[in-house]
Amino acid sequence: MSKVAGPLSMKIDNPKQILKVPDGKTMTYLNAMDELLDRHNLQMLFIILPNNKAELYSAVKKRLAVDLGVLSQCFLAKNVTSKGLMSIATKVVVQMNAKLGGEPWTLKLPLKNTMFVGFDVYHGAQGSSGGSVGAMVATYSGNFTRYYSTTSHFKRGDDGKELCATMLVDIIKCCHKYHELNAEVGLPERIIMYRDGVGEGQLKQVFDVELKTLSEGLAKLYQDVGRGPPNLTYIVVTKRINTKLMMMKMNLQNPPPGTVVDDVVTLPERHDFYLISCTARQGTVSPCSYNVLRDDSNFDADKLQLITYKLCHMYFNWSGTIAVPAPCQYAHKLAFLTGMNYGGHANANLTNLLHFL
Repeated sequence: MSKVAGPLSMKIDNPKQILKVPDGKTMTYLNAMDELLDRHNLQMLFIILPNNKAELYSAVKKRLAVDLGVLSQCFLAKNVTSKGLMSIATKVVVQMNAKLGGEPWTLKLPLKNTMFVGFDVYHGAQGSSGGSVGAMVATYSGNFTRYYSTTSHFKRGDDGKELCATMLVDIIKCCHKYHELNAEVGLPERIIMYRDGVGEGQLKQVFDVELKTLSEGLAKLYQDVGRGPPNLTYIVVTKRINTKLMMMKMNLQNPPPGTVVDDVVTLPERHDFYLISCTARQGTVSPCSYNVLRDDSNFDADKLQLITYKLCHMYFNWSGTIAVPAPCQYAHKLAFLTGMNYGGHANANLTNLLHFL
């Protein structure tokens, strides 16, 4: 890791202490972590796990991320003796760099005073009475590489009012954090939100209830500080679709990444498009569907599609493009981790960092 960190402009010193555990029991690991944290003020704890069992991983993550607010990086013991250790170490170092607040890479997006937001839900959460978790992730830096994250538990209802209320609370938190960390510009002028976790039959409810609740709440927030409402762009992202796209002139090959289809096979009454942002190693590539429910910024279709495609390059856990924009994927990862492993909300010390990567 020290070897591969140099070319990435990151310095990794020897650890303050290496603590060997006698067995792979959960309590043994928890006691060892507590012992280390009592002795040292650590930036991050690097933990080698004997296996990928969810019980041990969940206990480690809950203790560090929820109870103590300490960054951690887990690593499987079998990878220590892997032939591709250098490649694995490079990926782990990039991941650690991002968790610590670094910027592994960036892209030029000529948008000023803009906040990108991703939101996703996870149903069937552990340790919560409601059984569902909503996760929101929002950019707060000018080059869109730093994120603030927040989660909420809610009960699933037919009208979706509880989800709307938690979403509004979360987006107001994101706006306050943006203001706090960008005091010279204040609240963001433009909010571009990618909403995941919406079924085809829920679009009308999202438009009538969710979007209305968010726009009214944001308008009140901005009114309280003497400003007009922000330019809100609200895009519903759908990954699970039956549509397949192929290149007819290329013997039915997969279209290249960056392919956009926004005519003929899209619906004329909607502002929607399909985007293929990554390559398929086998089979037919699946596009993602994007439905623009609101666009106060009046972006040209080409510009909005390009912004969306660029954001697919900004997920720091993968060096290529991913299927959905990075804020969406971060929200998905956070919702899953909170629901499956954390069993509670992450410690406030970690909300400005990509602790869930």
